[in-house]
Amino acid sequence: MKRISGVMAAAALAAMLGVTMGAAASAKAGGIMAEHAWARATMAAVKNGAAYVTLHNHGEETDHVVAAETPVAKHAGLHGHSMKDGVMQMHPVERVEVAPGGTVVFEPGGLHIMLMQLDHPLKEGESFPLTLKLASGDSLDVTVKVKAMGAMSGGHGDHDHED
Repeated sequence: MKRISGVMAAAALAAMLGVTMGAAASAKAGGIMAEHAWARATMAAVKNGAAYVTLHNHGEETDHVVAAETPVAKHAGLHGHSMKDGVMQMHPVERVEVAPGGTVVFEPGGLHIMLMQLDHPLKEGESFPLTLKLASGDSLDVTVKVKAMGAMSGGHGDHDHED
């Protein structure tokens, strides 16, 4: 009986840790998996922010992110950056392709989810929900962790990988 109880306790603990860690770290819809969702903290006077996330397509079909929603901002939209006449400019993006076997990284200085008309400043340590709408009709519900104002990365324990 003790052996069965120990096995059951270990299985229950593993299940709880897996669910807890998985829920905090990633979300999946269809073949698309989202992980490392984060945003920078904002100052009180700033009404806009940005969220970042890494998407992996483990499916066999191409899908596209076509919209974003969050209760912390009046509007959320897909944006990118490009150079024009030596000046970096931000612009709306209609859709972001995630090819089979592919990875798309929303990151500072590149693709990002623009959060416009925030209902409150984003504070380091808090988190908020973000829904990414896919062209397939699926939705990815992710939890965005707010990091320090100067943060540059949201993944892998906040350490840098050198090539």
